[in-house]
Amino acid sequence: MFDEPSSYLDVKQRLKAASAIRQLLNEDRYVIVVEHDLSVLDYLSDFICCLYGVPGVYGVVTLPSGVREAGCFK
Repeated sequence: MFDEPSSYLDVKQRLKAASAIRQLLNEDRYVIVVEHDLSVLDYLSDFICCLYGVPGVYGVVTLPSGVREAGCFK
């Protein structure tokens, strides 16, 4: 599990970090990443869940969907 792994990194370092995380994947292992940088998510993810709501009031988590199919970017 990674929380904002690209924070405070320049573009080149972000790609290296994303590549290193991607290499951890295999058929028996999943990686969970919390990230706000959409370009990193696009490179890193096969599926995403979007979270939204009002802090302290309610929150919604979408079902997993393909990165380019996710309805949370509309």
